[in-house]
Amino acid sequence: MNETKTIMNKLNILLNKIGVKLLISHRRFPVTVLASLAASFCFYFSINSISNPNNQIHLADSEMERWIFIKMTMLSLLAIPISFCLHLWSQQKRKYHLVYWLVAIVFFILFSLTSVWKGIHNELFIIRFIVFSFAAHFLVAIAPYFFNSNTNAFWQYNKTLLINILTAFVYSVVLSGGLSLALLAIEKLFNVDVHSDAFQFIWIFFNGYFSTVFFLSNFPESLSEFEEKQDYPIALKYFTQYVLLPLVIVYIFILFAYSGKILIEWNLPKGWVSNLVLASAIFGILAFLLIHPLKESSNWVKQFNRLFYFVLLPLIILLFVAIYVRIGHYGITEPRYFVALLAIWLAGITFYFILSKKDDIRIIPASLFVFAFLSVVGPWSAFSVSNQSQLKRFKTLLEANKLMKNGKVISSNVSEISNEAKADISESLQYFSDYQHFKALEPIYEQSFAKLDTMDEYSRKKQFHQWTSDLPMTIPVADDNMNYSFMQNTNAVSNIKGYDFLIHSQGNFNENQKQIFKINEKELTLQFIKNSLIEIEIGNEKFIFDFNKNINQIIDNQGHEYLVKNPEFLNLDIAKNKHKIEIQIKTIDLLKNKQIDVNNISIDIFIKML
Repeated sequence: MNETKTIMNKLNILLNKIGVKLLISHRRFPVTVLASLAASFCFYFSINSISNPNNQIHLADSEMERWIFIKMTMLSLLAIPISFCLHLWSQQKRKYHLVYWLVAIVFFILFSLTSVWKGIHNELFIIRFIVFSFAAHFLVAIAPYFFNSNTNAFWQYNKTLLINILTAFVYSVVLSGGLSLALLAIEKLFNVDVHSDAFQFIWIFFNGYFSTVFFLSNFPESLSEFEEKQDYPIALKYFTQYVLLPLVIVYIFILFAYSGKILIEWNLPKGWVSNLVLASAIFGILAFLLIHPLKESSNWVKQFNRLFYFVLLPLIILLFVAIYVRIGHYGITEPRYFVALLAIWLAGITFYFILSKKDDIRIIPASLFVFAFLSVVGPWSAFSVSNQSQLKRFKTLLEANKLMKNGKVISSNVSEISNEAKADISESLQYFSDYQHFKALEPIYEQSFAKLDTMDEYSRKKQFHQWTSDLPMTIPVADDNMNYSFMQNTNAVSNIKGYDFLIHSQGNFNENQKQIFKINEKELTLQFIKNSLIEIEIGNEKFIFDFNKNINQIIDNQGHEYLVKNPEFLNLDIAKNKHKIEIQIKTIDLLKNKQIDVNNISIDIFIKML
């Protein structure tokens, strides 16, 4: 009894300490905590965005609603590291407190104004957000030490950040997993209906809001504590020595072997090799940073620090050759721009650590922040440079194949150009469609493409293809490889007049599901069969309903509009000697490729005894 009481007391003390630390983090970092809370709720609503209650809504409108919540989630996530940096700066330079926050507010206003809110799944917005997020986290890594050259304090500060992130991640995953399991146990043991939204909310809340608050709760109140620390976690040493470094050695060995193959066969390197070079460099630099405090205390660390950047030199040359080949053939795109930028950064860092007598590791996050920030703003940004490069390539292709005259597209010679030229032109057009660089093509076609910015992906590609149909283009416009969802008005009550029985069922054609129902002591067997067939057997009669033609009619008639305009396309009836059966599809999710694959279907079955 006493032991149980002691354990409960200790647990109570622990929970009180955790509670106090969490409350303190709210007081110390109110904006950061608020941003994490906003991100959690916006992400939750983006998953569970509610359409018009009457379901009279176009799919694009529903997606628009969801996309706005996603963008608000992104902005809130971006506010978390930026507000954390502002807190650190304000703590150090209190007289500039208001200036820091005003700059941040202006940044968010500009970022919001330059972002396309009307477009659905705007790739440029996503790229800009990802790069700004990286820049913000690099800023967190260097923020308190821009003008403080104490590399030990800088290393201890970043070690604390890393440990806090990992600890918060473990706590939040365990808590959300444990609570989800508890809810599941209540649902199964007590027959309580727990809505799936509850599980979603737990995982989003604990891995968003709670993990941020827990991370902040373990952050020291004064940065001066890092200057006094000299400890080095032994687990970190073993991780670096026995996990990271072996990986780096394996990658480098593969790359040197591939370099030898290139020299023997005298073939240009494949584009994919750039990924492996960057991976080996990133892992190597990470190892270099993690073992930095040991550089004077261990011989193997000294050898690694001395040789690593020299080993990188031939690999960087290989990287530049691979990038040059890709850009030379296909021009610059946003992904190639960022790979080239990383290659330039890697070359600069390599030469710095080879030539510099002072290995200042602060240069790594500081330079990454500058490169990341500049890559998405200004005329030198990835978007501007890629757009100009692809437009130049597109015009060159048109002129080379005599498809342009006086700066305008002509289509009279399309039939005469080679298949290779058609493929190149199609690929170039697809770039403008995928990245929504429509404005660049307006002078060539003498029409506005502004309408495309507000369309869903399917409608946008279809309309873009129609407007550029005088040139070859392979963007799927028929309905290949497209997902569809359709429904009848679910608020309308099914009219059973003229029938004796109504059965509601849900199924999946891919799994050939079979269901059995009892009707007046008769057994009705229902089976969903591949190729959109529904088989019903009752008594000695068998009914086979083939919905292939109907589904194709819906796709041709509806496009991607969710609510079905002509419900008769979703209805089939068959009468035999003893029974008449009608099936009405209420909702259906499918993928159209070379054939129709129905993922989920909900149906009403009407049965009349004859």
